Amino acid sequence: MRAVVSATYLYPIKACAPLRVTSLAFAPSGDIHGDREWVVVDADDRITWMGAIPTLAQIIPIGTLDNLAISSAAGETAVLPPPGEGAPRTVQSWNGQRQAFDALVGNDAGDVVAELASTIAGQPIRLVHLTTTTHRPNPVHLISVASLSVLASQLGRDTDLLRFRPNVVLSGDGDALPPFVEEKATSLVCDSAQSRLMLEITIPCERCIVTNVDPVSSVVDAAYLKTIAAHSRGRGTSAPAVFGVYACATTGGVLATGDRVELVIAGR
Repeated sequence: MRAVVSATYLYPIKACAPLRVTSLAFAPSGDIHGDREWVVVDADDRITWMGAIPTLAQIIPIGTLDNLAISSAAGETAVLPPPGEGAPRTVQSWNGQRQAFDALVGNDAGDVVAELASTIAGQPIRLVHLTTTTHRPNPVHLISVASLSVLASQLGRDTDLLRFRPNVVLSGDGDALPPFVEEKATSLVCDSAQSRLMLEITIPCERCIVTNVDPVSSVVDAAYLKTIAAHSRGRGTSAPAVFGVYACATTGGVLATGDRVELVIAGR
């Protein structure tokens, strides 16, 4: 089944606003270069998330991965140091499998960045760059415009796709893409002029309270997760509240906005 990549997003800082980009570069490990390498830590040096601090949505990355800064909605900015620079800092990352914290070593972004980030968040936080990938076990998050339209209809309102924090957004290639077809797919294949890239679709994306957070205002509205859960029950999904899927590249390569891709459907 053919589809088109209608948008691509990076999340340079895990749990903060996205950076819309024209393409995503995949390492041979399957990870997206520059995605979620920075993390937000609280006063106890524990990696935190938008479910705990909704105002993280208003920490906006600007610039490029080589010259990254953060901005507030009011336009105040602070420049992040290059990856690998900055004071060493050990942070605590929750490991759901072990039900315990892992200690991860990174580099702190410094006091100027921390001051602006804390002002935006409304509480003390710091930004830390990590070289490990253990805090991002699912490298790629993919949704479709068709699925989003169905969900918006159920909600009875326009719905910002950034609530769902996708890396890759798919739309139909000529013919309309069936809603939730991504849940039936096993892989996504892109044959570009440079190389052949395949994303293996791994597991459904089970949703949490982050979908309730407005990506612009940070206002929390519980109707979103409730609607996702209700629609998931109707589809008979494998988890209580599913929207979108996770994937992992099986080789290095590039996926760009506008690329035509093939969705490989199980049993076809």
